Amino acid sequence: MRITKIFMIAGIPPLLVGCASMADRLINGTRITPPYHANPTAEQLHQKLLIVDLHADTMLWDRNLLKRGSYGHVDLPRLQEGNVGLQVFSVVTKIPLFLKLDNNKDRPDAITLLARLQDWPKKTRSSLLERAVYQGERLNDWVHKSGGALKLITKKRLARAAGSPRPG
Repeated sequence: MRITKIFMIAGIPPLLVGCASMADRLINGTRITPPYHANPTAEQLHQKLLIVDLHADTMLWDRNLLKRGSYGHVDLPRLQEGNVGLQVFSVVTKIPLFLKLDNNKDRPDAITLLARLQDWPKKTRSSLLERAVYQGERLNDWVHKSGGALKLITKKRLARAAGSPRPG
C-alpha cells in the first residue's frame, strides 16, 4: 500500500511502473538469439574493418551500458565483440506520441512520459535542454565507470587527433 501511495504522489499510476522497461524490451528486442555466426571469410574481413555505428538511443533507456543486455542494440561487451571503433550515442529530447506524417505540433510528447516512468530528474519533464543535459551526463558517467574502455570524443580531442593545434 505504501508503494502505491508513493507512485500516486509522484503522479504515476501503479500499473504503469515497469512500463518503460517493458516498452524498451518490445521496441529494442532482438529477433535472432545469440550466438551469431558468420562464415570465416566474413569474420576475417570484419576484423580488418573500422566498424562505425552512427546512431544509438541507448541513453534514452534505463540500462547498464557496461553489462551485456538481453535486449537493446548497444552495450560495451557487444561493442567490443563486434569490433566497433566508433559509436555515436544520440540524445533524444522529444518524440510525438502517435506520430503523424504531416503535422505533429498538437501531439503529446512520449519522452515526457518516459522520463516520468524512469524517474528522470523533475526538470527534464518540461525542458528539452535538461533532457539533453541529463542524457549527456549519463553517457559521461558510463565513460568514467568503463575504466578506459569507452572514450568520449569531443571537438577538442578530434582536433588533436587530426593534428590541429587547437579546435577550430
